[in-house]
Amino acid sequence: MTKRNSNLLERKKTKSKLLFDKKLKCGHCGMSMQAVHLKHEVKYYCITSKVNANSKCSSTEWIFENEITKVVFTALKKQIALADKAKKMLETKATQVAPSIEKLHDEITQLEQLIDKSRTDKMTLWEKYHTGGVTADVLQLEIEKSDLQIQKYEMQILELQEQIATFEMVSGRENVFVERFSKQVGLQELTRNIVDGLIFEVKIYSADNIEIIFNFVDEYEKIAPLLNTSKSKRKRKN
Repeated sequence: MTKRNSNLLERKKTKSKLLFDKKLKCGHCGMSMQAVHLKHEVKYYCITSKVNANSKCSSTEWIFENEITKVVFTALKKQIALADKAKKMLETKATQVAPSIEKLHDEITQLEQLIDKSRTDKMTLWEKYHTGGVTADVLQLEIEKSDLQIQKYEMQILELQEQIATFEMVSGRENVFVERFSKQVGLQELTRNIVDGLIFEVKIYSADNIEIIFNFVDEYEKIAPLLNTSKSKRKRKN
């Protein structure tokens, strides 16, 4: 292997270890920030100004990875704390609505049993018709009545299922934001896996203006009213 090829492999190997690989974007142009590896640290800059003189980006403004890490870690811990708070509040709500959900499930079970009975009655009618027990007119009339009753039961089941969904939404069951972020309570160090799993991207406007966009924004919005927060607070700036 030539020295040049060896250097290329080493660069690829080093790049793959970047904490924010493919996550850092220039806040002005949206392009990925370029990494420069120093002896003991990594710094980033935007290359756009070198190819576009009219851009707002600056190729002379650098930001070090450890500075980004501090800002991201601080913001992330706040999100984790929110998720943990939400988890406890949602657990309380889930306990409160559990009896209502159970009652609705029982009603659905009863309706399903009535549907099964109606279908069994239809089969019995057909058997009676084939043995001469009922006329064709009576069969048709009873079948139509049975079909209408089944449709009524099915509509009632749909309504009950919608009520259950509403209760579950209020209780925040299976909220991905709460689930993923609350698992990181007590987090001591920012790792590549954490960045990949919880952060969508980090926009760098300057060393003093960093915007962090977290994953699961839609899921967060579902429980935001519970926390008295808004969507704008999901974008953290230092």
